[in-house]
Amino acid sequence: MALTLDGSSGIASVDGSAGSPSIRGSDANSGIVYTTDQVKISAGGVVNATFKSSEVLVDGTLKINDGSASANRIAVGNSGDLLVYHDGSNSYIQNTTNSIYIGGTCPVVTNGYYNYLQSSNGSNATLTLKKSAGASDGTDYLQCRNSSNHLKLVVEPDGDCKNSNGTYNQISDSKLKENIVDANSQWADIKAIKIRNWNFKASTGFDTHTQIGLVAQELETVCPKLVKESIDRDPETGEDLGTKTKSVKTSILYMKAIKALQEAITKIETLETKVAALEAG
Repeated sequence: MALTLDGSSGIASVDGSAGSPSIRGSDANSGIVYTTDQVKISAGGVVNATFKSSEVLVDGTLKINDGSASANRIAVGNSGDLLVYHDGSNSYIQNTTNSIYIGGTCPVVTNGYYNYLQSSNGSNATLTLKKSAGASDGTDYLQCRNSSNHLKLVVEPDGDCKNSNGTYNQISDSKLKENIVDANSQWADIKAIKIRNWNFKASTGFDTHTQIGLVAQELETVCPKLVKESIDRDPETGEDLGTKTKSVKTSILYMKAIKALQEAITKIETLETKVAALEAG
């Protein structure tokens, strides 16, 4: 038994005599005649399709699920929405045109949701936010806003990060730590560190205004553990370019500076006591 569909742009036929119906056809616009199956549906319900281009047109809504109508894994709405989730319920999905949602049921928080991105590529970043060639350099890379649309965190066009209250936390609970002892003196290290004025080369793409800070290679001679090397990679392919770029662990430098300041305070207080005693005598 065969079913033949004759359209203005081609001919397709379905032949079910072999138990695995297939669709073959021709493209009247290009003159191409397909001699291999373009769409094949196996007896088990598996659909294999080969298209001439990467474009698939769906008039209406396309849903992909695990066999349950209420458990859509991917749903493409007729308004242009792309929804991705896996909790078997779409009650929390908002139908905002041209939006992408990635998430699912949080295993800890009831009715809560989390986003998770995982990359199998060992060279490129898991997630990159890149502006198109015609995008304005004044556009923020990332914004985080609360339910009232008030800005809380932003990654600005020049790479600066700012938040609403100026605090940045690190995990520091004593229950997570062991071998807690007083830090060694940082006096000599802080005294030996060179603070420089400099500017980035124009070729780096960074702002070229005069700045104050450190040079990694100079800091490395005093505090080598404060310098980190990263592999330089091609931004498009992730290929190792064979060079490395040094960066400074400024968060640790701050702690060393505080320790040195405490030492300075102790020295000042000792001198003040001696001066007071001399003045009293």
